[in-house]
Amino acid sequence: MRGQANLLALAVALIALTGAMVVGLAIADGAFATAESDATERQLATGIAERLTSADGSLAARENVLNATAVVSFDAVALRSALPGLSDRDVAVTLDDEPVAATGDDVEGYSVERIVLVERTRSVALDAAFDGTNRSVTLPRRTDRVDVRIDRSTNATVTSVRIGDRIVRRNASGLTGNFSIAISRYRTATVSIEADGRLAPDEADLTYYPSRTEKALLEVTVDG
Repeated sequence: MRGQANLLALAVALIALTGAMVVGLAIADGAFATAESDATERQLATGIAERLTSADGSLAARENVLNATAVVSFDAVALRSALPGLSDRDVAVTLDDEPVAATGDDVEGYSVERIVLVERTRSVALDAAFDGTNRSVTLPRRTDRVDVRIDRSTNATVTSVRIGDRIVRRNASGLTGNFSIAISRYRTATVSIEADGRLAPDEADLTYYPSRTEKALLEVTVDG
């Protein structure tokens, strides 16, 4: 009888051990699946944030600098188009906690945050920049282009446009039209024209585009 009791106790112990192992394996398997899912979301969120802020990204003016105008016009369609590999996952993008674009409602999952600069550009028109004998204008830094408009003049012929010492447009018989000229945003630029007479105020002008930047927090969330 004592031997039978010992066998029964051993059987119960084996059953209990087997059950514990099954539960343990189930928990481990669930934890592994969760960890794998988290890692995938983390990789996706990080990749999307890097893609959006890269120099040629949909929101970027340059590396890690967002174009404020592009941010305003960005939406779910643009997000899907910019990231065709999203498949059936939903993504939400915010800037300083303000929604930018989302491919679903109430997207929850792994999030990454990234400090970026947001660049805003305005236009400044100088209507009488070259009237009379005034032939040059110095522009401030943080301007990456200037538009010069020259109309046909009855009193003078404009033959060239310079940025500093560099001739950027030239026509010995006369320049007319609108010219968009790229300039360095890291230093001042002096725009000058050469003309053989006096220009009226409405015969030549220029517009430049200074910008300013502010820090912001970009957040990308990818659902499970």
